[in-house]
Amino acid sequence: MKLKPLRRQPSYQRIALSYLFFALFILSCKNEETLEVKDLQFIQETYYVPEGDYVNVHVASGNQQYSLSGFDEDLISPMVSNTDFPAGSIYVNGLKKGKTAITVKDEVSGQEVQLTIHVVDPFLALEVSDVIPMIKNEDYETVQAIREQVRTEPQRFFGFETREVLILQQNADNQFWVFKNEEEAARGTVHKSGKFTLTFSYGGPNRLRLDYEDSDEPIEYALFAPNQTVFSSLLRWSQNGEPENSAANVQSNALRSSIGSKSAEIRQNTSPVENYELFLIKDFTAIFKETHPEVEEVELFQSMRVYGQRRYLKIADGILE
Repeated sequence: MKLKPLRRQPSYQRIALSYLFFALFILSCKNEETLEVKDLQFIQETYYVPEGDYVNVHVASGNQQYSLSGFDEDLISPMVSNTDFPAGSIYVNGLKKGKTAITVKDEVSGQEVQLTIHVVDPFLALEVSDVIPMIKNEDYETVQAIREQVRTEPQRFFGFETREVLILQQNADNQFWVFKNEEEAARGTVHKSGKFTLTFSYGGPNRLRLDYEDSDEPIEYALFAPNQTVFSSLLRWSQNGEPENSAANVQSNALRSSIGSKSAEIRQNTSPVENYELFLIKDFTAIFKETHPEVEEVELFQSMRVYGQRRYLKIADGILE
């Protein structure tokens, strides 16, 4: 009888070693790949910080390892957050009015960018958005007719047009400026200006009065601030002249609320999108009753989008002081 040769069974150890060598080869290839080093870039190079408040300066591109130098410690107190979207950010606290600069160095690429910082009197910047009618009436056709009139003739009811920018600055003059759009604000082309009076408290009534330089008739609006941050900002403005809100207290509060505190940690790791709104309100019931006598009440809400610490507005030099 002729015996058949035994078929050799595959070695499991040999297979395991093959897989191991293959995995090591793949890992070595990955290690050889060079990591992408990004250029250090910011959205803009000049920023206005309200005295006693802060601005979050986002890094548009970078490697999330930064150091700061060259700034006047009496005017600002900056801090780095390497985790903020999209590539980190610099929180700049305004301590005292003046102009200084920060040199931001990317420790990975070695690149440096110098930012100019103006610490100025507190200001509020708003972009004009839509007019929203609030109509008290049960007749559908009447409501629709009023809504259509407001939609097609918004400038007839409010002194603002969509995309215009309103800046209020709280100081001895309480001056305001209106720009046709963000581009005009960056160029410093003023459309209208004047002085404002703001009355704001928990109990109300909350009002904004605008006295235009080219008109003897002031315009007054009721205010509605559904966002807590906007409400708090306006409340601080209304109390600015009180003793407990002196410059020293404001500076101290700014530091406590933003450096090495829980609130500073809360601000980190957040999206750069903000949707803070303020509404200017006027009662137009008498005007609409002329064409629609059956209507009970018509109030128009002018939506104003607030530029916050994360939504920047480029402002030309010489506007804010």
